[in-house]
Amino acid sequence: MSVVSTSLLVLANTIRVYEFVLFVRVIFSWIGMFNPNIYRSKIFFALSYITDPLLDFIRRHIPSMIGFLDLSVLWLFLLLELIYYVIVRLSYTFA
Repeated sequence: MSVVSTSLLVLANTIRVYEFVLFVRVIFSWIGMFNPNIYRSKIFFALSYITDPLLDFIRRHIPSMIGFLDLSVLWLFLLLELIYYVIVRLSYTFA
């Protein structure tokens, strides 16, 4: 494998880790509906610190509210999946 291919695969794996962190944040927000104390936990603060910049960017540029349902997480998952797919395909061309 070339250095470019390896670097692209590392980037792709980083995207997967970010998707996992985003998924955990979604689970925490669902739990927060029943237990509001979870919003004050250090884990939720860390997850929000990591995920909020991209979610806020999407909320600003894509109208993703349907009533009270926020679809910015769905848009972010779709965008990350698209980027992941492109990076993996590029890494195989450099292999």
